[in-house]
Amino acid sequence: LVQRILLETGVKPSRLKLELTESTVLESVEETIEKMRELKLLGISFSMDDFGTGYSSLGYLRRLPVGRLKIDRSFIRNLTTDPGEASIALAVIAMAHSLNIEVLAEGAESEGQVRTLRAHGCDAVQGYFYSRPLPAEECERGLRGDRWQNAEDDARSDSEPAVLVVDDEPGVCNALRRALHGSGCRVLSASGAREGLELLALHEIAVVVSDQCMPEMSGTEFLGRVKDLHPDVVRIMLSGYTELDAVTGAINRGAVSKFFTKPWDDDDLSRTILGALRDWQQRQQRGQVLTSRL
Repeated sequence: LVQRILLETGVKPSRLKLELTESTVLESVEETIEKMRELKLLGISFSMDDFGTGYSSLGYLRRLPVGRLKIDRSFIRNLTTDPGEASIALAVIAMAHSLNIEVLAEGAESEGQVRTLRAHGCDAVQGYFYSRPLPAEECERGLRGDRWQNAEDDARSDSEPAVLVVDDEPGVCNALRRALHGSGCRVLSASGAREGLELLALHEIAVVVSDQCMPEMSGTEFLGRVKDLHPDVVRIMLSGYTELDAVTGAINRGAVSKFFTKPWDDDDLSRTILGALRDWQQRQQRGQVLTSRL
């Protein structure tokens, strides 16, 4: 059927890519592999759609002549906020690349998701971040112009490291900004944990200062997620005396690097934050030197 359509239309086989789902392949694995190999000899390529949602088998994946895996949107939806889902998506990228297979992530809707995927080597990204479905004429205009190139440029990370303050009380964020005024460091702020996680995906963050008591999730849970998603970031907790048990547990688990009680001493907190920022920069520099030597 495929060969007949190619002959009737005159389309070059190298311009044709067929998408398969895991369920289709599993209906008859051996027969499917044989047909795929025959079509590949003609120059046709294949991609595996919705990878990870079915009964994935690395055994058949290694045998299939697939050139691209498409990570299902269900693993991208909470990429910047859920360490579990992030681990699955990033593991698929690493596994596919080890098999010389390209990876496309479906369903990216935020700049933070795109940056995270690009940072981990994802070959292609699609989703509403770039555009919703369009009529053919409008799609053609977008391809001829710079509509999607601008979106890609916006998703490039900045290079200057920043300090992120996460607290639902604006007064606390403003007080920390004043305490760090004149230090030369860039200060970002978020009113909640989810906004903070999105900013971590968008920017180069060296230090996070978080309140313990927040409405969406506690500071300990938030910093625990930061540890899993961004392990190099220095994590500092602000808390009242009544929350010491929870904070102590977080420190023992390694989620919190430093701990300050409210009210804090501005000079002491500023020295700690700036010292953590310098330590982070030195670690990054050592890592760059090691990479260049390798």
